[in-house]
Amino acid sequence: MHKSGIVKWSEKIANISLGLMIGHSENMNLCIEIIDNELSEIDSHFHLTERNLKAFQLFDVYAC
Repeated sequence: MHKSGIVKWSEKIANISLGLMIGHSENMNLCIEIIDNELSEIDSHFHLTERNLKAFQLFDVYAC
């Protein structure tokens, strides 16, 4: 698999995971709120860039 294929595959997996999380949280009467952070700061803090990773999106989940 070429690198671009791996990137596309990982983006699809991330989107599927987010969709499952949102759907499941709605079934459990949980609310999800996007946390507004500068994702590059998170990448730096956890050294994600060094491992060819990056933060995708962060959420806060709580009982509605």
